Amino acid sequence: VAACAKHWPGHGDTEEDSHEGLPVVRHGLGRLERVELPPFRAAVRAGAAAVLAAHVAAPCLHRWTPPHAAAAAAAA
Repeated sequence: VAACAKHWPGHGDTEEDSHEGLPVVRHGLGRLERVELPPFRAAVRAGAAAVLAAHVAAPCLHRWTPPHAAAAAAAA
């Protein structure tokens, strides 16, 4: 049994249900760095074995890096 932080990068602020469509995280990178990402960094530092990616689009991340690679970088 291992701890898993989810759902990176978060989708509490999205309007769409990920079971019915593709939610979009519309915040910029600055907001993600200040609000959404710190809990995931803390979870990794506390020993979480994995980070589960959300089924969302995050344009501020995707234009540079695929979502799965961005998740690994943000948790580092």
